[in-house]
Amino acid sequence: MKLIAGIITILFSLVFMFQSCAANLGEKIFPEGSSASQSSMQVATIFMVIGIAAIVSRENRWASILSALGYLAVGVASLAAIGIFHDLKFLGVISLVLAFLFFTSILTMPGNY
Repeated sequence: MKLIAGIITILFSLVFMFQSCAANLGEKIFPEGSSASQSSMQVATIFMVIGIAAIVSRENRWASILSALGYLAVGVASLAAIGIFHDLKFLGVISLVLAFLFFTSILTMPGNY
């Protein structure tokens, strides 16, 4: 489950990075006074780092806790920075769902780590 979640996270972050780059370029050409494209670029970068950590954390409880907290932080940050780009709502919901899945996998992970 964690490997698939990490791969999906990396793919979504790549899509959001390219979209944020295009939105940032459009915002530089036609300024509207919003900084949502810059914040979405930062959220997508953090989302990619968390996806890589999710792939690495398949067997380690502490790395899974870090990934779950990262997904939770990205979810809250992207929902707080929606602005004019409503794609961040989708990223926030996906992040919160993945955080819930990681927290449940931490509770059901066997062994004492």
